[in-house]
Parts: sequence; C-alpha cells; structure tokens
Amino acid sequence: MNKYGSIIFLNRTIQNLSISALSEISNVDIGLISRIERGQLENSIKINALLEALGIDINNVDKAIYETEMALSIVLDRKINVLDTKEYVDSINQKYLNNCPTIELLLINLMHMTVELDDVNKDEFDRLVYLFEKLKPIMGKRQLKIYYVFLGLHYSNEDHVDEAIKCFELARDITEGEVKLHAICLYYLGREYMSSRRNQFSAILVTKEAIDLFEKEAIYVRIGDATLNIANMAFNQKEYNKAEELYRKAIKIFEQFERRKNLIIKCISNIENIYVEQEQYEKFLEEHEKLDEETKILMENGQVFITNLIFSLYKVNHYEECTALLSTNRDKVKSVVLQKVLMYVEEKIANKKNAYLHLKRAMSYMKREGYYGNAPFVLKLLINEFEEKGDYKNALLYSKMYIEII
Repeated sequence: MNKYGSIIFLNRTIQNLSISALSEISNVDIGLISRIERGQLENSIKINALLEALGIDINNVDKAIYETEMALSIVLDRKINVLDTKEYVDSINQKYLNNCPTIELLLINLMHMTVELDDVNKDEFDRLVYLFEKLKPIMGKRQLKIYYVFLGLHYSNEDHVDEAIKCFELARDITEGEVKLHAICLYYLGREYMSSRRNQFSAILVTKEAIDLFEKEAIYVRIGDATLNIANMAFNQKEYNKAEELYRKAIKIFEQFERRKNLIIKCISNIENIYVEQEQYEKFLEEHEKLDEETKILMENGQVFITNLIFSLYKVNHYEECTALLSTNRDKVKSVVLQKVLMYVEEKIANKKNAYLHLKRAMSYMKREGYYGNAPFVLKLLINEFEEKGDYKNALLYSKMYIEII
C-alpha cells in the first residue's frame, strides 16, 4: 500500500463508506479503488477523484498524512496507556486534535472503544488490528513500536505467551522512541519471559535493563513493578533470601504510591510464604503482628494466607487461636486442596489418627486435576506424617515425589 492508498483506505473507513459507496460518489470503478488502496495501481486522475470525493485537499496530501500519523500517536498512546498510569494529556497532541479534522474523524471512529486494554473485546481488537495493519506503510517507527506493545499486551491478557513475546521482541528491536517507551517494552518482555519459564536468565537480564532505564527516567513506580518480578523469579527458583530482600525493596518503593497497595500486600504475603516454606512459623507470626490493622484485614481475605496463618498457629501449639480461626474462616477457602489441609489441622488438634487421610485426598485431587501448585506444602506434611508413624517406605516414596516436583 502506497501513501495514497493508505490515506484513501483510512478516510473511507472512518467515514463508514463501503468501496461501492465511494465508487458511486467518485465515479471510479470498484476494482480500481481496491487496487489503489492495496498500492497496486497509481493512476493520478483516479486518485485525485477519490481524494476529492473524500474531502481531502488534493494539493496538500502530505498534511493529511502528517495528521494521520499524529492521530495514530494519540490513539495508540491513549489506547494502551504505556507511558504512564495517569491520564495521558499532551499539549502538542491536543493542539492537533483541535485543529485537524482528520484526527477528529479518526478519534470519533476509534476512541468510542474503552481506554483500558482489558476491556477491548475480540471484535474491537480485530477491527483495530485490521486498521493498523493497513496503515503500517504510513506509520512512523515510534508508532510501530507502540503498536507492537499494544499487540503484546493483548496477547498477554489472553495468555498467548508466545505471541506476546514475539510482539514485545519486535518492539524492542525498533530503537526509535523515547527511553520511557523502550523501558516499558523491556519490562513487559521480561514479564512474558518469566511466564514462559523457558528462559529465566533472559527474563532477569531484560528486567534489570528495564530497571536501569526506569532509574534514568525517575519512574519509581515501574522500578517497584520490575523489582517485584525479579523477586518472584527468585522465589520460584527457591532463592528465598534473595527473594525476601527484593520483596522488601519493592515494598519501600510501593509505599510511596497509594495505587500500589495491593502489590504491597502481595509482597508481604510472599515473604510470609517464604517463612512457611522454610518452616519458620514463629517468624511468620512475628511478621504478621507487625502489620497495621488495615493490612491485616486485607491479607486475611486471602485463602493461602488464612491457611498459612492457621497452620503456623497449629505448628507453634497455639491451638485455641487456631481452632477459632478454623471455625470462622473455613468458608473463605474455596480451594479443595487448602480445605483438605485445614481439615487435616482440625483433626490433628483433635488427635484423630486418620488426619493424614485428608492430605492423601488432597494429593489425589491434585493428580486428577493436573494442578500441583500446593503439592510441595502437602507432600512435606505427608512425609512428616509417615515418619511419625515409622512408615519409612512411604516417607521415602513421597520424598522422591517432593524432589521431582520442586
């Protein structure tokens, strides 16, 4: 598609004209219009007729192209909100928005869609992609970079990790654009590498590069986001000391931003998960006591946290508190596996010999569902149970299973 084809296609689209309707008002054959839009025909007489029919100044096509590029910049920046979390308002863009009818037409046609990426449905997304694919020949490199980030974010939200990585890598390889945009691109690429679990080393390198760029631009909230991602990688690799240090670093950053309160909760929860994983139950309870009441309330809505809290109280022999929490919080726990863990704790407190059966049922459920997220926790409990009973054959069997899973 040449520049004329792009401009004709864009303006026909935003004016909701079919090819046949444009053919009727321009007296240009339908087949010729299609070929001109695809860049397969350059007939100046026919092109001029089409431009005139669409209300484009024949003598100032370059201005129309420039206005289109500006429109793309506005639409893409606002659509994916990649540059900042606050509303993106640019005085230069606003100037063009007020003065250029082409931009206004484009925005009327596209910006009725919701600004938040999560709210873009499949039909809207497909339409937007179709339009931008047609407009690629007149996009600047910066617009292309933003476009690939937009695609990557969409695929990420749809859990299409490979497609997301491909888009973010394409965006990364375009060097044009401000440092802030490149840092955002690297941040999301690192996040997808981490999700794929295939290239953790690259995930760490890319994320650290993003942090360096965020520091240069003084974008502290994003430094916190990226630090949290590296902490999660360390946690998944069982590097607990490093993970705890990074979680605490992220917390200090997030404390400056009210809108990151939920991530502070996540960091604290993961620190406490580390203590449970290392069987440091006293430390878990001490950490919990340090929290303010608001944070405690928010955390106590979490299923994993409630299970960890009840289990830690049980392990340090605070049976009364443990039983009270069991009776008031069991309904909050929807996970079948965690429910079995709580039933095990309850029967252990009551000295029932068959308590461990709940753990075996939890393992059976995980095998049936093919999900082993809580398996290490359950397996360690089972191993302890068999060792207590002197059943070292089963203890060894489950120990091997534990080693394979972790």
